[in-house]
Amino acid sequence: MTAGRKTLAGSILALSILLGAGLLAYKSMLDLTERRHWVEHTHQVLEAIEAVVPLEYLQPRDTAIEPLAQGLLSLRELTADNPSQQRHLDELERLVRTEVSDSSHLVPGKKYMDDIRSVTGAMKDQEHTLLAQREAQANAHARHTMVVLLGGTLVSVALLAAVLYLLYREIRQRTRAEHVLRESEERFRAILDNAAALIYLKDPSGRLLFINRRCEEVFRIPRDQALGKTYQDVFPGEVADAYSAHDMKVLSSGQPLEIEEPVVHDDGIHTYVSVKFPLMDSRGVPYAVCGISTDITPQKRLEEALRESDERLSLALSSAGVGTWSWNLVEGAIIWDDHIHPLFGLEPGTFGGRYEDSLRMVYPDDRDRVAREVANAMESDAPYDTEFRVIWPDGSVHVLGARGKVYRADDGRALRMTGVCWDTTERKRAQEQLQERTLQLEAANEALGSFTYSVSHDLRAPLRAIDGYARILLEDHADRLDAEGQRVLGVVCTNARQMGKLIDDLLTFSRLGRGDLEKSRVDMTALAQSAVEELRRLEPERRVAVTIVPLAPALADGTLIRQVLMNLIGNAWKFTRTRAEATIEIGCTPSVGEPTYFVRDNGAGFEMEYANKLFGVFQRLHRAEEFEGTGVGLAIVQRIVQRHGGRVWAEGAVDHGATFYFTLPAEGGVRHGAQGSGDTARRGQPGGRRARAEGAAEAEPG
Repeated sequence: MTAGRKTLAGSILALSILLGAGLLAYKSMLDLTERRHWVEHTHQVLEAIEAVVPLEYLQPRDTAIEPLAQGLLSLRELTADNPSQQRHLDELERLVRTEVSDSSHLVPGKKYMDDIRSVTGAMKDQEHTLLAQREAQANAHARHTMVVLLGGTLVSVALLAAVLYLLYREIRQRTRAEHVLRESEERFRAILDNAAALIYLKDPSGRLLFINRRCEEVFRIPRDQALGKTYQDVFPGEVADAYSAHDMKVLSSGQPLEIEEPVVHDDGIHTYVSVKFPLMDSRGVPYAVCGISTDITPQKRLEEALRESDERLSLALSSAGVGTWSWNLVEGAIIWDDHIHPLFGLEPGTFGGRYEDSLRMVYPDDRDRVAREVANAMESDAPYDTEFRVIWPDGSVHVLGARGKVYRADDGRALRMTGVCWDTTERKRAQEQLQERTLQLEAANEALGSFTYSVSHDLRAPLRAIDGYARILLEDHADRLDAEGQRVLGVVCTNARQMGKLIDDLLTFSRLGRGDLEKSRVDMTALAQSAVEELRRLEPERRVAVTIVPLAPALADGTLIRQVLMNLIGNAWKFTRTRAEATIEIGCTPSVGEPTYFVRDNGAGFEMEYANKLFGVFQRLHRAEEFEGTGVGLAIVQRIVQRHGGRVWAEGAVDHGATFYFTLPAEGGVRHGAQGSGDTARRGQPGGRRARAEGAAEAEPG
């Protein structure tokens, strides 16, 4: 029983007892009044008895009979309810009649009076006894009434006090409960208002009973304005009808409903997952619909991105011939994707799914090694990156590459291993063929170098002889030759010297592929200054404005790099010969690990479309009559730079000069590029065009 019901029951009981005590007291008072009446009645009877034989009765009979008769009549009326007294009255009336009938004397006789006194005395005695009884009963009843009245009052007061206490306590508890409920409602409202989800409540007619703060923010409507409105008052028609249909479905079924609903935001349409459920009264009838809608747009976008990523990954894996696998180390099960089955010559879904099944397909000579590598990866986190042979069901042998990673629990236990697998059979064959071809090329290159050296060396003696004898003819026998003969001998000497220089360049070029580089810190500024000074010494009549910006030091073979600068600066010196004001700029563009050096001039320049020919041996863009040279100088530059791991390229325009660029590893820097690869990149300077080639130049030094 609740406190309220207990208080009500106590109140009713107290009032009932108080009412009962009052009724009982009232009845006792009535009884007491009646008993007091009977006591007074008895006194009246006694008084009437006393009046029956007054002294006046001693008067003459004629005057006394009438009062006596009236007194007896009065007594008979007063004692009508007392049979004993009625009998005494009968006796008195008999005595009176006897006395009245006796006319022998005028006044009552003594015997008659004694008889009267005897009867009235008996009547008085009886009335005194009755009076004593009635007074005793009246007093007892009065005491009983007082006890009942007092006891009932005390009990009622006690019960009322208890009821008042219970009522006070109930009021206090109810006040406290209301306070707690109010605080709880405030906390609940605060929770709802600070929730990220949309929370709302509607009655069966579709009117809003509650919306939280998030609803206010999303739909831009204050709560006090939204309450009492329907969806049709807030949303466009089709949207409102769709929302209302979902609510009616919840009301009609009485079951929760989970659906996805679109909601218009400032940045577009968002997707919400809404959970709607009915609120039931005590009869099980729904009186409201509550909805909780959570914005899942980020998850949707993430799912879409993941789906697209999975599709791209699947396409990439399929295109690359790569399969993925996952090994549950706790359960021992291995899962393959559809791309990995063909790598083992299997149809999708035919793999057994156990580690032993995959190990049986490994080539027997590779099994122990693969098992050790797997064990090392699981035990010591060693990288699992291996290559092994597998035997297909048709008996053919293929080479596969595999790479994996072990994932562990917080306590270090290995839980799963995930990785990829791909077919390297063709790559292995290509590597073997490439290795064989490389050996062949190295042998051919070595033979070619030896041949070039031998040919160049063997040609020196005949050329010296031709040049020497031609000079003898010109110097000792010129008087015997006519002008045409002297001219022809001059041409022979010039071409012999040119041929000698070409042989020297070929010897230099052939030596560049042999021997080790002797790298050290190279002062590039000093080398550039030395090259310019040597050119000025060879042609002191030339007036060339040369600017050398301080160059970053390089880690290189100083002798070879000096050859690079001599050839490039010599090219600039040669191709500015036709300029009235020749200018040459030597500079450097610093960068991390690989500074870029350049030599820029305002000389003859070249067409960029021919830039891909510049670094080939014997390639020339100008006639020998215009600018001398052998066509080997820039090939030497490229060979030296590439051996250092650098790159070389050029930019230029006809009659607007040219700029040659090359890179070298900085002192203590990281080398970029592949030594001897012959692959270069295009790199531009402000205001210049870019040529991508194995090298670029406007001409070659002589």
